[in-house]
Amino acid sequence: MRVSLFIYLSMMFPKEQLKIVETGTLEGINAIEMAKVYPNSKIYTIDCYSEGNEGFMEKMFNNIKPFPQIEFIKEDSIKAADRFDDLSQDYVYLDADHSRDFVYKEIIAWWDKVKWGGMLAGHDWWYKDIKEAVIKLTLDNKLRLFYVGHVPTDLLSQEAELCDWWIWKNEVTVSK
Repeated sequence: MRVSLFIYLSMMFPKEQLKIVETGTLEGINAIEMAKVYPNSKIYTIDCYSEGNEGFMEKMFNNIKPFPQIEFIKEDSIKAADRFDDLSQDYVYLDADHSRDFVYKEIIAWWDKVKWGGMLAGHDWWYKDIKEAVIKLTLDNKLRLFYVGHVPTDLLSQEAELCDWWIWKNEVTVSK
């Protein structure tokens, strides 16, 4: 789990049984970290593994084997949102396609799936397209946005892990 949100979530949902979705699985490391922190939770991790990324999928399957609470869905994350009921997820973490239009549509697809009191979040806040999509959506819908991070000097560093954004779904952060 990304360090910035791990700290925040562990304070807000201490050892609860959560329903979690992560998009953009890669090797499954983030889903595994969430499974370790929330062992009684159901975690869905979603990735379409585009051509050329099949090696990541094989690694992911090997990595998640010891974690029966993690379920993998091989599908485009926007389409996969249709599999879930509205207001059914405590935490949705978006880290799939990083293009502006996709991020915007992905947030729209998953927002209704988040329970009241839950969180919609994402990674790579420093990507220009992600920032633009998230800011546009939050302004258009009068949502309160939180974020942490800046452009990392090394994309593989701990600094890069600290680039998250999130929106709480509650009466304080959602203007009526």
